[in-house]
Amino acid sequence: MTKPTTISGEDERVLYEAGYLLLKRGKIKAAREVFEGLIAMTPAKSLPYTFLGNTYLAELKFDDAIKSHRKALELDANNLLSMAHLGEALLASRKKEEGVSTLKKVVSLDPNGPSGNLAKSLLEAVEAGAI
Repeated sequence: MTKPTTISGEDERVLYEAGYLLLKRGKIKAAREVFEGLIAMTPAKSLPYTFLGNTYLAELKFDDAIKSHRKALELDANNLLSMAHLGEALLASRKKEEGVSTLKKVVSLDPNGPSGNLAKSLLEAVEAGAI
């Protein structure tokens, strides 16, 4: 039996930043590989699944994005960022009712925080007919 790989908190932070920057620069495959690596090294943490889900969104792989965000929430039901992005992925996959419901839940749990603000913006886009 092989010993699981461990990672220091600083190295973990650097990998998140690297993956995020790769994603922002359109290096989607490389970003996905970083987040998949983080999952392999920290399988009990929800945040790598959140970032992986956002990478899948960038790739227009909505079902994979939904699965990844649901896994993040399975690991941490209080991961409101993943919940907001789950709502976004549901909307993108034409599951409007479930997406709107999920976003409204985020707003109720985080009315003035960053996840709640993201959810509010997405709900405004739905109301305006943009989504």
